[in-house]
Amino acid sequence: MMPPKITITSFISPYKADRDNVRALHDAAKLPFIEVFVDCDIAVAEVRDPKGLYKKARAGEIKGFTGIDDPYEAPSDPELHLKTH
Repeated sequence: MMPPKITITSFISPYKADRDNVRALHDAAKLPFIEVFVDCDIAVAEVRDPKGLYKKARAGEIKGFTGIDDPYEAPSDPELHLKTH
């Protein structure tokens, strides 16, 4: 018997509806889906930002930046919640 195959993907998925849709697709295909919420306070993320993207977003140089001028809908019940701050 072969061991199960596992695929890990990483997405910025700020909208609950998108995450719900992916979960439903997995459920329909009878595939497990494990949502991992890698959580970081926005102030901490800004301090850690090596590319200066938050600074550019706050200055209006980048539009539609998640958490700045575009919403982030935090998962309400992920299977795993990693608090990195």
